[in-house]
Amino acid sequence: MLKSKSPQEATQEGKQAYRNRYKIEQKVADLTRYCGLRRCRYRGLNRAGIHTLLATTICNIKRMVKLLWGKPDDYYLESAAAS
Repeated sequence: MLKSKSPQEATQEGKQAYRNRYKIEQKVADLTRYCGLRRCRYRGLNRAGIHTLLATTICNIKRMVKLLWGKPDDYYLESAAAS
């Protein structure tokens, strides 16, 4: 029995999309873990949409802060006990 190729392996576009998949999955994991998208707080599509919009806005603001300022130079400070 021959095994058929998955859509990701069938075309070059599929292969490229599969290679970049981890970038999207990191964002979804961040939204799930830290921005409250594991469970929706509200009932109804309109309110759920607002909740999703606010969570993704927060995620994007966090990303912009990291891109603009990054980690400070003294991020890893020696402890007082080490000196």
